[in-house]
Amino acid sequence: MKILKKRLVVKSKQDYYLKHLEIIRPFLPVTLTNKEIEILSCFMSLDIENKFSTEGRKKVKSMIDKLSDGGLGNYLRDFKKKSIVLSDKTGNLYIHSILFPSDNSKQEYEYSIELS
Repeated sequence: MKILKKRLVVKSKQDYYLKHLEIIRPFLPVTLTNKEIEILSCFMSLDIENKFSTEGRKKVKSMIDKLSDGGLGNYLRDFKKKSIVLSDKTGNLYIHSILFPSDNSKQEYEYSIELS
């Protein structure tokens, strides 16, 4: 069997999480659109504890062109419906842990396709 490999080097945390989400998208139990992946990767790249605070939302809006307050609120609502974003006991929002790579600077993936 021939093993195909590809190495991606990205320049920002947002691009790192964007590529990660694009790669794992087929394995998720819910469908994520390209725009949802873009917005989610922005939240994942934030270096603040409460990523969904007013500060976090403002930073994400500044990272994405033409994203209104209402539009961002609609995406957050959809993330909650899809269980991508969850609430803790105090009501704070957080991103489901399965979406984060095991390492914040390098992640490897392995695919296998078999014909029976």
